[in-house]
Amino acid sequence: MADPKNKSTEQDLKEVSSTQEVEKNTIKESGRKESEAKSGEPSESLSKSIPVLAWLICVSRGEHDTSKLKPVAEELQKYDGLPQIASAAVLLLDGLDYKETKVTVENILKGENTLSRARYEYWSEKLDLRKYQESLSELYEEVAKVSKESSDIKEIIAGNIDVALQSQAEAQQVNIDLLTKANIKLELEVKAKDEEIKKLKQSLSALPSPAGNKESKAVENEKKPVKKKILSSKKKGRETSRFILAFLDGDKYSPDAKEYLLQCYEKGLSLSDIEKFACPNLPVDMMDRLKNYHFGT
Repeated sequence: MADPKNKSTEQDLKEVSSTQEVEKNTIKESGRKESEAKSGEPSESLSKSIPVLAWLICVSRGEHDTSKLKPVAEELQKYDGLPQIASAAVLLLDGLDYKETKVTVENILKGENTLSRARYEYWSEKLDLRKYQESLSELYEEVAKVSKESSDIKEIIAGNIDVALQSQAEAQQVNIDLLTKANIKLELEVKAKDEEIKKLKQSLSALPSPAGNKESKAVENEKKPVKKKILSSKKKGRETSRFILAFLDGDKYSPDAKEYLLQCYEKGLSLSDIEKFACPNLPVDMMDRLKNYHFGT
């Protein structure tokens, strides 16, 4: 963004340069008209301009009484030539007093100042433009500071969200890994049992048939509990996985509720039994009362 101070300075320099050229020409013209006046030729435009300028100055001051026109007109007649009178009129319209106006016009004629620069200096001092420029600069700095702080806050919030999402994803992955390991362990146990059954079958087939039906029946009776135990182990493993997913995984239940439900499961209550009184919105004591109501324990 361009600095308003620099822009204003460049504009003032351009205005000063152009005004100096105009004033040089007007001074020459003034000298020409002065020579004409000295030669005895009256200036009709000059005599007509002074009353009009005096009236404008009085109106700008809020003086509408016609008696005030004469002192102003007399003051303007003290200047030689229309350019000097016009410069004095402009300065009087701005608000300079007679003494300040006279000094400024003399400095303009000497080339020590210009009309535009004199007016700029007068209004800068009167309106305290430097104070407004400093206030504006402070506002620009404050806006830049607030904008930077807002950008920093956005970056912090975005970073915290990313960290939270990453932590949640890692926690879910840990739970998935635990369940996967539990399933693999159960599969290995089932496979080991299958191998034991296969070895038992091979051993039984190697026995002589005359051993009688009693031994065959005894072996068969031994196989049944083993098979029943294996099937029970498979079923229990699947139910354990379902119990973990239903009650222990995630943040649906509080840590106290998870501990209570796990104790109920360890005491022999099945998944369907626990589902009858488990509720994430109920405290542990209420779930315990519901359990006692259903199962009397």
